[in-house]
Amino acid sequence: MSSSGVQQPLPADLSCYRGEKSEWWPDPSIRLMFGMTIREPWSYSSMTELFGKLQAQIRTSSRGNVAAFAQFLRAEGKPWALATARTGEGSYTSDYNYAIKIKNARTFYWINGGITKAPTIGAPANFTQPEQVDADYLVLNADTIEGSTVLGFGHKTATFEVTFFHDMPLDLVDKVNGKPTSELVRKTLSDLSMDEKIKYAKLKR
Repeated sequence: MSSSGVQQPLPADLSCYRGEKSEWWPDPSIRLMFGMTIREPWSYSSMTELFGKLQAQIRTSSRGNVAAFAQFLRAEGKPWALATARTGEGSYTSDYNYAIKIKNARTFYWINGGITKAPTIGAPANFTQPEQVDADYLVLNADTIEGSTVLGFGHKTATFEVTFFHDMPLDLVDKVNGKPTSELVRKTLSDLSMDEKIKYAKLKR
């Protein structure tokens, strides 16, 4: 808390985990060719614009209610989102297991919106540990949206899910199947067959 009595964001590394099944996702050597990309990303030129699209989606799908949007996200996979959890146990152990690390993450409460008003960022939540989570929250890696390169939606659930709304750069993918991502030999486009190039076209950047 600052000298003025206003709580300040508390930076802390945030680890997330994602398991992917081989029926739906390619081998990590292909999956991470361009980072951990999503199939139908929202187009944006700044983090402020991306946040605006998230606000619009919450209003469209959930009438501006953040808790309802959390349920909407969990109902089924979204091609414009990357679902992860802050625990690597249970259903997040799969064929391909990824550990993502957001360094110096900041977490913030949401302020609910409504039919005519979009939800927006609230006070720092400072959830440095998953068990501290007491509400749905926003994940950044800076004190402000415009200064951040990460935009995530934290869920108040047993698995402490975090959904990201952009491609995850390779330098934030810490491990693949328990080994450092730096040890992974990634393929290039020239290594792929024509069928693979067609099949995984949406993951290309």
